[in-house]
Amino acid sequence: MASQTAGEKTASDKVAAEQSSLGERGREAAGAARDAVKERVEATAEWSRDQTEGARRTVDRSAQKLRQGATKAGRRAKGVFDDYPLALGVLAFAGGFVLGTVLPRTVPENRYIGPLRDDLKERGLRESERLARQAREYAEESLRQD
Repeated sequence: MASQTAGEKTASDKVAAEQSSLGERGREAAGAARDAVKERVEATAEWSRDQTEGARRTVDRSAQKLRQGATKAGRRAKGVFDDYPLALGVLAFAGGFVLGTVLPRTVPENRYIGPLRDDLKERGLRESERLARQAREYAEESLRQD
């Protein structure tokens, strides 16, 4: 077995050459697969960056619109308060009145100021209705002048 014949050597050389060729093709295929995966990862990373940047721009635009809207609403509210201070006073008075009537009565309140409170409540209701009517008339008159 020490010596090989020419036919055996040729077959052995062919097997070795085929193994070498297979190894080379395997390395090439692995390299191509690695390159394809790398390209895919890079493309995905680029897509992610683009999506993130697009989302950031959208959030920035939305925040800017929100700030502008809040500023505009603040200016409008100030304009209403400046133009209709009486209406604001009536609303504040009415809100306080409603809050006072909704809160539960206490025993000392009923004992000491119950009748007075009832009288004031009745007067306050009439006065708030009168003021609300005046404010409505004032607002309607102002709107007609514009």
